[in-house]
Amino acid sequence: MLKIDRLILRLPPEFIGREKSLGTALAHALGETPAFDRRQTIASITAAMPAMPASQSDAAIARQIAAHVRTRISAGQKGGRP
Repeated sequence: MLKIDRLILRLPPEFIGREKSLGTALAHALGETPAFDRRQTIASITAAMPAMPASQSDAAIARQIAAHVRTRISAGQKGGRP
């Protein structure tokens, strides 16, 4: 189970006004994340928002961000630093 208490997403200016819909789409995309090690605690993750055009749908953007977050979490599980 992946539990995120707080997620801060800094959006470029072209995404202003879509914060709530992107947050909802991101929560859904992260909810589809496969289970990670339950014993793992992640204090923080630094992940830059991948470059993408603002013309993409919220769901498509959220999937890309979620994939980036999953990659960062997986790197932490393999002994790397998230």
